[in-house]
Amino acid sequence: MPVRTCTVAERLRSRIRPITSFPEDPRAIPDPEAWGHHVLSSPDLWNAKLGGPHPHAPGVPCAWIYVSGGAILGHQGVLPALFDLGTSTVPGAWAVDLYVDPKERAKGIGALLTERLEQVAPIAAAGGLTEAAEVLCRRRGWIEPFELMTYVRPLSLRGLLRAIGIPAWMRGSVAAIDALLAVHDLARVRRARGVLTIRGIERFDPSAEALSQRLAPSIGAHARRFADTLNRRFLDHPTRRYRSVGLFASDRLDGYAVLRTGSYRRVRLGIIADFLCAPDRFAALMAAAFSALRRDGADIAIVRFFGPAFGRAPERLGFLRWGTRLPLFVHVRSDLRDAMPDLFERPWFVTWGDSDMEWELPA
Repeated sequence: MPVRTCTVAERLRSRIRPITSFPEDPRAIPDPEAWGHHVLSSPDLWNAKLGGPHPHAPGVPCAWIYVSGGAILGHQGVLPALFDLGTSTVPGAWAVDLYVDPKERAKGIGALLTERLEQVAPIAAAGGLTEAAEVLCRRRGWIEPFELMTYVRPLSLRGLLRAIGIPAWMRGSVAAIDALLAVHDLARVRRARGVLTIRGIERFDPSAEALSQRLAPSIGAHARRFADTLNRRFLDHPTRRYRSVGLFASDRLDGYAVLRTGSYRRVRLGIIADFLCAPDRFAALMAAAFSALRRDGADIAIVRFFGPAFGRAPERLGFLRWGTRLPLFVHVRSDLRDAMPDLFERPWFVTWGDSDMEWELPA
């Protein structure tokens, strides 16, 4: 009787398993410091970001993990998604936090973890990858259909001058410019209030999902927003404080922006972590976001997104394009690619809040 031998790849595959929440046992992470690059240094943070259950994707894990000797030495995180593509709704996923312990690299573990994701998701997307992860995606046939642009908009010139060490007596010369910026933004908010109601959102409800479905054909918001996901990842975050502002027309949600602040080299950042609206609501929504961030002490607003439907709207609001671009990598299963050959010829709208790309900025 022939004896079947187990190949190296089969042995490695046998050590990969799905999970729906991160294990609480800290011994499962042999080197937590090595995980700091993706801000997942504790089970609470992992579960806040990825943990299930996901009502819209039953049975989909929050990650595949590579386990050896009782320790997690690699993982591929998953954010389940649904993509509204014309009359079809296609299940998919955002691939986040691909990691392999340095001692286990060059064995093909990263490729095997990514393979598991490709098998269950007709569409898988990822952004903000390391150079090694980008190389891996290209080798596996992932494409780069577009890039997320980085936009920054000054909110306080005095704050920016303070951050670079300009003396206080010199900073006073720009006080009038700061006042004009604030008045300009406030005027946009007041004009919007003639036809819209602007108020904070304490909890997202199904109206966020309805908004994304409504906007999918026009701006390409194909990745459907879900209230449970927005609440878990932002408003219920265990360590970061997010706030959300919404635009309402006759009590119908017409747009929202999720905001937080952070610091980078003494600059107080106003981070627009996620937003969704029609192009004709963009100015009102951003003006409301600027006012909220300015009250929180932000010196500059920053957002990353891809949305051709918005044209030059960011520049008209005073946004400047920053040099950093984030390529979005996408894997499309062959059967879907054959059924939708024009998949990336249609409009698309993606923000860094769709995935986990906003997490890279400090709190």
